[in-house]
Amino acid sequence: MSKQGPQPDKSRAESTSPPVQVLYGPCIPEGEARSEQDITLMNGRLAVTFAVGTDPPWGLLRGGLLDAAVVRNGRPDPDLLSIFDFLPDNWAGWPNTFIRFQVTATGPEEASVTVQRDWGDVDLVTNYTLKQDQDRLQVHTRMSNHSRNTTRTIASGYALWPKKGFILTPPGLDKARQSETANAWSDCFVGYDLDWALALHAPFADWMDHYGKGMFRRHRLEPGQTRSFEGWFQICSSGDIASVLGFEMQRKGSKKGRLSGRVFDAEGQAVQQPVVSVAQSGSLYTWTLGRDGCYALDLPEGEYTVQSTGCGFGASSPARTSISPGRAQQLNFTGLSAPARLVFQIREAASGRPLDAGIRMIEGRQPEIGFLGRKTFFTELEPIGRAEVSLAPGDYIFEVSHGSGFCSRPQRIRVTARPDHTETIELKLNLEMETRGAGWYAADLHHHGNILDGATEPEEVVRSQLASGLDVLFLSDHDSTVNNQRMLDLAKQRNKLFLPAMEISRSWGHFNIYPLLRDPRPDPGPVTGSPREIFQSARDMGADIICANHPFSTYGYLRNLELGSVPGEFDPDFDLMEINYQHPAEPVIRKIWECWNQGQNYYLTAGTDSHDVQSDLSGAVRMYVYLPEKANQETFLAALKAGRSFVSFGPLVFPEIMFGSRLCIAKGQKLPLRFRLMAVNALFRAELIEQGQVRDTREFTKDSKVVDLVFETAPERASWFALLVTDQQGKQAFTNPIWVSVEGAV
Repeated sequence: MSKQGPQPDKSRAESTSPPVQVLYGPCIPEGEARSEQDITLMNGRLAVTFAVGTDPPWGLLRGGLLDAAVVRNGRPDPDLLSIFDFLPDNWAGWPNTFIRFQVTATGPEEASVTVQRDWGDVDLVTNYTLKQDQDRLQVHTRMSNHSRNTTRTIASGYALWPKKGFILTPPGLDKARQSETANAWSDCFVGYDLDWALALHAPFADWMDHYGKGMFRRHRLEPGQTRSFEGWFQICSSGDIASVLGFEMQRKGSKKGRLSGRVFDAEGQAVQQPVVSVAQSGSLYTWTLGRDGCYALDLPEGEYTVQSTGCGFGASSPARTSISPGRAQQLNFTGLSAPARLVFQIREAASGRPLDAGIRMIEGRQPEIGFLGRKTFFTELEPIGRAEVSLAPGDYIFEVSHGSGFCSRPQRIRVTARPDHTETIELKLNLEMETRGAGWYAADLHHHGNILDGATEPEEVVRSQLASGLDVLFLSDHDSTVNNQRMLDLAKQRNKLFLPAMEISRSWGHFNIYPLLRDPRPDPGPVTGSPREIFQSARDMGADIICANHPFSTYGYLRNLELGSVPGEFDPDFDLMEINYQHPAEPVIRKIWECWNQGQNYYLTAGTDSHDVQSDLSGAVRMYVYLPEKANQETFLAALKAGRSFVSFGPLVFPEIMFGSRLCIAKGQKLPLRFRLMAVNALFRAELIEQGQVRDTREFTKDSKVVDLVFETAPERASWFALLVTDQQGKQAFTNPIWVSVEGAV
């Protein structure tokens, strides 16, 4: 139960809009705030909660915003936010000795909270101010270097991570994951859905990361230097983001004009809630939601392409318009058509059995605004092989696949979708490679659902993983196990093995731990402490495997050990090192080869780290694990821990002597190593690795899809061998080692 903070001064003039309030305790429905110390600022339009007594996700320090919501009729809507905070150096580890909070203004016209923290030798002071009747929170941070040393180059700024919905990367940056911002037409990132939008305005930024969810300035701090950052966190009560652009134009003093008009369907009737999108130089810039067939929005002067549609409608033809300062332009749209419907029926060509499949739109009217439609579809759990798609009429090219790049190649199909018409498309896919029949089971061992920054419902996770040809289902949400029971139920529905996991997420290291299905608590929440304490907590929760995820990323365990950002000493009590689809594989490979040279029994694992299956392909990198007999949780985990597995981005590697095996041979004895290699994209090269060095290389012709080869070896001392295979598209597979000891060798 929240309790009200200091009361406003009654002598001040009354306002017609609700006052700004300072509240304590959990205030926002479905939020993460749990402590009575947590502070909420609320006016008549928005509410935000500071993490004062509650630990934030991902191991961030307390002090940022934990929850945020639209306020309607005096009450907050459900929480929309994972985190909003100032990050001194992107997501790098954060050495800290103090955090202080102060409520510096208490309303009714304005309320402010000041947060003081340190980051090593740098002091951080961030002030948040909310004014009456504004839909935005002003944020200002000062960084002061009190040491005698210049900082390394750092990326400082604000991070906004919506809890759900869709995202709009700063326009002009071509939806890049990382980019300089010099060519952006806007300095803000937007997360949105049909009935809300969150925006981060960051005029200081020269660099963005995670598609704009992190807006940073790259810089150094000299001894005694102070640098300031000012931004705004805007919360809108609908998915109409014209108000986001409106505030940006206000800040910049932009010259602007008005565009308005009406929108009609093919029958000449007004579209009740039209959506009018505006593009510049071919990239989506902004949009507005109209009412009763009418729309209007302000735009900076310039040349634009404008298009209209609506939920459940086709799209109009694009129209060009020129906006001049102080002038109003009229642009009407007519003939919006009813949607078309496609029903896909997918089967395997050889057997005729229904087949799980992914269907991706390659060409056609692709809705760029997320709530208007999707570009990626998956066949249903029941009946298998069927998918029903509603979309705007027009000509399309779809790419349909099962296990694309691993057991088959995608098949492209052209379709003409007609208004208010249903067309059934029957398609047969050729599966070129089969692995499970030989005892090999594929799994994507790093995959998220819909917790925090995850955007995929559990059922969609299952459908995506099945369409990718995975044999074992897996989920590892950040600091949460709430989806695991639902995933288990769905796995049973399709008679699939499911590995329940959780990703312990600290700023200095992320770790997948599993199996975790029935923890004594409903949900473990953030696990804190030193590496030793965290690993012990994982074992206490029943985890048989601890995996160091993306170990050389900004928030990777091994990288932060090198930087001295890990609390406490190195603890070796983990089992696997991850090759992650989002990060380079080479540093992990070099490190694990070094460990094998030292006789350490860490083994490889792999996962996509998919957060949204609309943009991240499940199983794009995967583990193949050998289970010659019964496939269950125990045998799968045992095989992973024993190294009976390999990582693949495409090629398949089947050994005669199993990976993870320990052989003992006589000195001088020949040891032939035989492998069968397969690749739907054809093989290019195979390299035999001995103790981290290339021992032998074989290259193949462009039509080599299946190759049996043997490497002749005769090790003189204890050694290990692994294989690195590359296909014609440059995709690789990395194996775990075969260990060899030699009798009589020193």
